[in-house]
Amino acid sequence: MNSDHLGDAFDHWKGAIIQRLLEAKEPLLEDIAVVPMITKKAWGERTRKVYSGLVCVDKVLRSKKLFQYDKDKGKKEKREDYFKRIYYGGDLFLDPDTGVAISKNTYKDEHVSLAEIEILLDDEHDKRQDRVVMVYQQIRGKPKLHCRVQKIFNYPSKKTLGKPLHLTTYDCGSVAKLFFCKDRGRLKDIQKHLKKILGGDPRNRVQIWPQ
Repeated sequence: MNSDHLGDAFDHWKGAIIQRLLEAKEPLLEDIAVVPMITKKAWGERTRKVYSGLVCVDKVLRSKKLFQYDKDKGKKEKREDYFKRIYYGGDLFLDPDTGVAISKNTYKDEHVSLAEIEILLDDEHDKRQDRVVMVYQQIRGKPKLHCRVQKIFNYPSKKTLGKPLHLTTYDCGSVAKLFFCKDRGRLKDIQKHLKKILGGDPRNRVQIWPQ
């Protein structure tokens, strides 16, 4: 999350989708928390509350800047350690500046990698296999979303998944929401609800992967 963009139209859009999923007859997100992945300066309590209200998530984890310099260790925090220190038992929303990395050339602070998403899905402190990790994704220009999804699944992971990874995508034109989970059933419920909101989804904006 780029702090300079706090309060823009996309923040309202992020919150609207989360709210619709929480308001379903049977809530489709469980005890959700957000990790803003801040790339500018760390937030104070006031900024954290503003952001929390915009994205409709009460719990904001790690409101410090990404991968900060650790004075005690004399070096910058490792990416892997940043995600391993997210101890949480519910579902998660990751809000990187740009989205999921699709190649080594795009793997920067503005992105999250598939391997890092797997760390959160396979939390060693919580043996759940049905956690949903939702990710904000920009899709301006090329490649289009379906091409990005193929590249995401082809992107090398540092670990072998115990269970297959599934993904539901909601394509909203210039941006998208990606829902990762090892429980395909949970993602099918999310897909069904989003399609219902879209009147059956005649433009096929909501898909589940692998197809």
